[in-house]
This record gives sequence, C-alpha cells and structure tokens, in this order.
Amino acid sequence: IVSGNNQTGVPGKPLPKPLVVSVTDQYKNGLGGISVTFTDNGASGTFSDNPVTTSSNGTASVTYTLGSKDKAGTITISATTSTLGPLNFTETAK
Repeated sequence: IVSGNNQTGVPGKPLPKPLVVSVTDQYKNGLGGISVTFTDNGASGTFSDNPVTTSSNGTASVTYTLGSKDKAGTITISATTSTLGPLNFTETAK
C-alpha cells in the first residue's frame, strides 16, 4: 500500500484520497502492466475503475466512493493481482 489507507468518509461521497498500491519484483523494481482488482468485500461502494493496470513505475490508483447505504463502521477494501494478494485497506464510514 502506497497511500489511501485509514481514511474516513461520508456515505455516498468519495474518500478524500485515492487508494494507491505498488506492485514490485523481489528487488523492489516497479512492474508495469499488471492488473490489480479492488473489492470492498460486500460493502455497497463503487470504484472509479476496476480492474486497474499498473503504470510503468508499478503503481495502480483508484478512487473509492462509499455506498449511500453504508452504515457507520469499518470497510475493508482488498487489492489483488492474479498471483498476489490481498492487500487490505481499512476505511471508515461515519
């Protein structure tokens, strides 16, 4: 996870910052062209794009909008690739 973890948002509105992950090899070199799939594990939110392909530096970024019916509490958003994952973001609806 590069950024976007531990945010608080309002149902029906996007989180303040995008969710950004980095896919690297064992030497920490970014891997471009990797498909990353995001899921909110049954919450009612939406993603700006999904799946997202990593850029040449290995990052993938997505904006998440909380569902209008989300109740106050924690939402776990998972990012996975075909061979790795999940990375879990923890967000809060208030």
